[in-house]
Amino acid sequence: MDRPARKRRLKGAPGRGTLEKDKPPVLGMIQRGGQVIINMLPNVKKVTIEPFIKKHVAQQSQVYTDEYNIYLSFTTPIRNKPIRKKCLKFG
Repeated sequence: MDRPARKRRLKGAPGRGTLEKDKPPVLGMIQRGGQVIINMLPNVKKVTIEPFIKKHVAQQSQVYTDEYNIYLSFTTPIRNKPIRKKCLKFG
């Protein structure tokens, strides 16, 4: 019995999510051995993300992020270390 291949992509338009696209971006942070902070954002622009980072991250902290290049342009004095998603292993 031949079945068509399963498609595992998300429904909706491709690209970065926005509230208008019904695919809201979520920014999450966890302190090693500490609290988890999760916030739904209206978009993934620098003017949206940077104030959130400034509010919750101490200056000169080591921050591990994905490879999204917006983190490189922050004026917040953090030490960013991008992690390649291809190298991560999940469950």
